[in-house]
Amino acid sequence: DEASLALILREHPDMHVIPFPEAERLFGEIGFVRANGTDYPAEISNAARLYPHKIKGEGHFVALLRKDGPGELGVEAISKDQTDTLPTGGATRAFSQCNAYAAPVRKRHRDVPDSAFDFFEKIGFEIPAERLYVKGGFVSLDPEPQIPFGAEKLRTLRRGLLLGEIKKDRFEPSQALACAMPTGAFENVIDFPSDSQDVIRYLKCETISVSGENAEAEDGYVLVCTDGFPLGWGRKKGDTIKNRYLPGWRMM
Repeated sequence: DEASLALILREHPDMHVIPFPEAERLFGEIGFVRANGTDYPAEISNAARLYPHKIKGEGHFVALLRKDGPGELGVEAISKDQTDTLPTGGATRAFSQCNAYAAPVRKRHRDVPDSAFDFFEKIGFEIPAERLYVKGGFVSLDPEPQIPFGAEKLRTLRRGLLLGEIKKDRFEPSQALACAMPTGAFENVIDFPSDSQDVIRYLKCETISVSGENAEAEDGYVLVCTDGFPLGWGRKKGDTIKNRYLPGWRMM
């Protein structure tokens, strides 16, 4: 906790831990405890702990970091620069197919089911078949075309980008894949405004009903976004979206 934060501050001197009085106001009486340590920079005292036996939910070590910049940019200017490049709706996004897996390729990689290859063909960034790695039913995309000699024997928690899981020859895309999606990288998209109650419902892992342009998305897996930014997956049938958001991330 403190050691990781101290390492960040040492390697990035333009980063600073700043106080967040709003969190202290909310949790001050039930779980807010200042982090401290004699071997750490004084500003680490601005971090905090929320103890699980005093709050509803899991315990957390939290810190709010701010990076120095060349000038004071207003929030409005930053927001405008970002939103000018965002699409106006999920169904109108430009999509360009990057992946096509012919029969010989699929035959060479028999550990990857056709359902996974079919899904990857709907993704707008390259997923080379030779970089796919399958272990324990999980499919990952190796970061390099060739793993260094002997490295395949190392025990690792995650190897590259986790693309999804194989369940009875059915491929289920991962939360990590959804978060890695750049704008326009998936053909079947549903997009909600960031101030929409549907965003809250989705983050709470609730089933969602869609209408208008969002209802035009095809049945099957959809990438659920807010203002163009991916949140996670959903499974559409008619005007209903069955939630596939990562349960461990559910908003309480």
